[in-house]
Amino acid sequence: MEEGKIYERLESNAQSLYGIKAIVQRYMNSVEDVINIPKLIEIFAEQVKRNKIREIMDEIVLQSRVEFS
Repeated sequence: MEEGKIYERLESNAQSLYGIKAIVQRYMNSVEDVINIPKLIEIFAEQVKRNKIREIMDEIVLQSRVEFS
């Protein structure tokens, strides 16, 4: 799904859930980035080309430790 469509769906769902425009707007403002699977694959492939696999794996391990601590 395209990023724009994801934002539209998020906003629609927030509108259904909250129903108050100001709250929906605050919710939407809290969404920093939407990264779908195709975008994630693109980012990962670029980092592979830049030989950044070790850094990526280190960050995944670090974030996993933080998440599960």
